[in-house]
Amino acid sequence: MVGGNPDRMMLWPLYFDIRRSRSEGRRVPKNAAVPSPDLDDLARTTRSLGIRVKREADCSHPKRPWAKEGRLWVSTSDVKRTLGDDMNKEGLMLHVGKAWREQVVDQRKDEREQERSAKKKQSRRLRQNQRRSSQTRNKSGKRKRRR
Repeated sequence: MVGGNPDRMMLWPLYFDIRRSRSEGRRVPKNAAVPSPDLDDLARTTRSLGIRVKREADCSHPKRPWAKEGRLWVSTSDVKRTLGDDMNKEGLMLHVGKAWREQVVDQRKDEREQERSAKKKQSRRLRQNQRRSSQTRNKSGKRKRRR
């Protein structure tokens, strides 16, 4: 607990960065970490678990004083109410990390599906254009109807 207030825990985006090693500050296993974590997504994910948060955007982690990544204050009473009385900071980070990772995976899946559907539409248009261009034209330049 920081600052003598037992009703708050502090979470840094660095704790969830899959590109960092444990010695560089990552505090969750890789299956609960995400690439390029940011404060907004961390806050959104934590709120989605039903936990009140307070954001501080211009703070830097002591291991990375040059990076102003921000931090998140989390209500300990909300954590215990929503996730159980025996929940500690490590368990909270694991829950948040897994939920965040799931959101990232779902988002990537949706993006891939949108890319596939866009490619299908593009190839369909290309085939239609090829059919149109292969149709014969009369002397005035208009397409002749096929029968």
